[in-house]
Order: sequence, then structure tokens, then C-alpha cells
Amino acid sequence: MPANAEVALIWATAASVAAALQPCIEELLRAQEAFVEELFSSLLDGLGFPEAVPPGALCGRDHA
Repeated sequence: MPANAEVALIWATAASVAAALQPCIEELLRAQEAFVEELFSSLLDGLGFPEAVPPGALCGRDHA
């Protein structure tokens, strides 16, 4: 698990986002979530990625 967390942190650093400490990412990767979507969202949050922008929000339109 430490190697996977290290790779995730390298990926986040390459994307120029502020990442959490490696033990926090390791804990997320060990989680036993029922749905991968919940874990993936938590992982992106832990790595410091910003929340997704709704479609059209960047051009002043809302396509919801």
C-alpha cells in the first residue's frame, strides 16, 4: 500500500495540487467502501484536487 500511496502523491504533485500526507492516502486506499465512487471522491479530496465545476459554469451557463 505505501507504494500505491506514493504514486498517488506523485500524480497529485505533477498536477500541481496540494496533497495530504502519505499515511492519510494509505488509509484511504485501505478503506472498504461499498462503492468505488465514494472512495475515489475521498481520494481526490485527500490528494487536494478541487471540486468539479458544473458543465457550462466556466462560460456563464448552467447545463444542469
